[in-house]
Amino acid sequence: MAASDATQPAFPPVLPNRHAEAPRAVDLDKCVHCGLCLNNCPTYRELGVEMDSPRGRIYQMVQVATGQMEMTPSYLEHLDLCLACRGCESACPSGVPYGRLIEAARTEIEAKKSESRPWHIRAFRRFIFGGLLVTPWMLKAAGGLLYFYQATGLQQLVRRSGILKHMGKMGRIEHLAPPAEYPFFFDEVGKTFPALGEKRYRVAFLAGCLANFTSARLNEATVRVLQANGCDVVIPAGQTCCGALHVHSGLKDEARVLARKNIDVCVDAGYDAVITNAAGCGSTLKEYDELLEHDAAYADKARRFVAMMKDVTEFLASIEMVAPRAPPARYRHLPGLLPSGSRTEDPQRAAAGAGRHPRPDIPRVAPGGSLLRQRGYLQHRPRRDCRFHPSEEDGPREQHGRRGAHHRQRGLRHPAAGRRRALWKTAARHARGGTAG
Repeated sequence: MAASDATQPAFPPVLPNRHAEAPRAVDLDKCVHCGLCLNNCPTYRELGVEMDSPRGRIYQMVQVATGQMEMTPSYLEHLDLCLACRGCESACPSGVPYGRLIEAARTEIEAKKSESRPWHIRAFRRFIFGGLLVTPWMLKAAGGLLYFYQATGLQQLVRRSGILKHMGKMGRIEHLAPPAEYPFFFDEVGKTFPALGEKRYRVAFLAGCLANFTSARLNEATVRVLQANGCDVVIPAGQTCCGALHVHSGLKDEARVLARKNIDVCVDAGYDAVITNAAGCGSTLKEYDELLEHDAAYADKARRFVAMMKDVTEFLASIEMVAPRAPPARYRHLPGLLPSGSRTEDPQRAAAGAGRHPRPDIPRVAPGGSLLRQRGYLQHRPRRDCRFHPSEEDGPREQHGRRGAHHRQRGLRHPAAGRRRALWKTAARHARGGTAG
């Protein structure tokens, strides 16, 4: 082979004059197509299709970026099926920012293909992203309707009647609707909950949007734990949706509007930290600096906001926790678990090339343990008799956090695969002694 041929790039150069939000060449070039991400990808493990793996999707992005392929319906479907769980990032030795790539690709698709959608799909998306998720009274109404549907027995009546069989895709995913928890958390927004005992910190808690009625008890528990550890907890009035679902759906401009609102209510308000207990929200909240990096008025504010942003377990790990008064004998659920998509100040992740900044001052939890157990909040957990103990070898690895909403969306296209993953998830939680929800 001639020397000139040996220096030829593997792909043609990226086309000029592409969409400003399109995947960047520097990010695409990081993927070496080694395939270590495949086993961590739930859609690849379920469907067994290379183009539904992170490696395959990046290959398709490169083909589009270099002009070798158009945005065909097949390309749109393969990228739409991605759950954006970012489990592949923890397995990638090259530190490929897959989350940034898939969000950029969807933004490019939204800019070029949104008008080709049927009118009723466009109207539905406008209602969800421009109305429901960002309007408190609409969220309250939606939560009230869901609670009425579930609490009055209407849900069981509808399921027994067989009417769901005639509702198409929506009928097939009705069972994935989360339970509404009354009383809702909306009424707590704007309040301040004082620390129990000596005040050590003043923190802001972002309650989310849908979480105000789907995870109301979790929000209350988060506030109580922070109070018990010497925190004045403020639920800032004026907070709004974090914008995670907008970013995942290619609506970055709408997400930037929401980011500015959240930054305005948290930055320069005297908080020691801004807390979230939802990993899906937190992964986007911690990337506001990337979302607003070209906004001259908010770029610096976004960096300061990200510096204060903490998952509740990350924050508790960084402070001296107060000894519990009466530690429970067992626990059923540990809120705020940090999945693969959430950015933490983890030295091990930084050393692995994942692009994270080390923070040696944050204590590490011993393998096989948990933060609350290490700090004395949890005693020995009794064994449960369970006939089935799934593992990674038995079935697909469970991905937490971001995947929740997308699990429901992708179930519309592949209901059988969605049901299989739901069964694995339920069995895994039973085996761990947790809830099946």
